[in-house]
Amino acid sequence: LDKDTITRILVKEDETQITVSSSINTSNKQTWFSTKSGIVILENGKFTRIDSDHGLPSIKLFTLYEDYEGNIWIGTDGQGVVKFRKNGNYLQTYRKINGLSNNDIKSIFEDKDGNYWFGTSGYLSRLDKQGNFETMAYFPNDIQSTINQTYAIEQDRRGAMWFGAYSKGLYRYKDGIYTNFRKEDGLISN
Repeated sequence: LDKDTITRILVKEDETQITVSSSINTSNKQTWFSTKSGIVILENGKFTRIDSDHGLPSIKLFTLYEDYEGNIWIGTDGQGVVKFRKNGNYLQTYRKINGLSNNDIKSIFEDKDGNYWFGTSGYLSRLDKQGNFETMAYFPNDIQSTINQTYAIEQDRRGAMWFGAYSKGLYRYKDGIYTNFRKEDGLISN
C-alpha cells in the first residue's frame, strides 16, 4: 500500500507458492515475512531470503517479533525460537533443552521489564534478563486448566500481562494471579 494504491508484489521462487504466517515492519524500515519456506525480507523494493542455508534451524516459521533493541525473534514450528541480532550476522536458538516448555513457538513478546514471553504449543515460557527460562502454568495445581496454545501476548499500561489462548479464552496475569475471561464473561468466543 503506497499513497492509497495497493501494489501486487509477486515473489517467484521455483514456481512454488509462499504462504506467509506472520509479518512485521522493523525499526530499520524493512518488512519481514515468516513463511513455511523461511524468512523473506523486503527492503527498498528488493527481496532477500533467509533459510536453513543461513543458519535457521527450521524453515517452517510461525511468528516474528522485534524487541526494544531491534533484534528479530523468530518462532519456529518445532525447532524453538531464534534470536536474529540486529547487525544481521548472528543467530541464537533457544529450544526445550535450553528451558523452553515446547519447541513450537506461536507468539513472542518483550515486557516492560525486559523479560521475553513465548506462547508455545505447550505451556507459556518466560526468559528473564539473566537468561533463565521459567515455565508458566496458568493454574499450577490444575493441569486440565492449563492452556496449551498461546497465540497472542500483550502487556497493558498497568503492567498486567494478557494471553490469548486457543479455545480457552483470554488470561490476565497480574501480581502472580491468573484470571481467565471466556465467552460467558463477554468475549465473542473462547
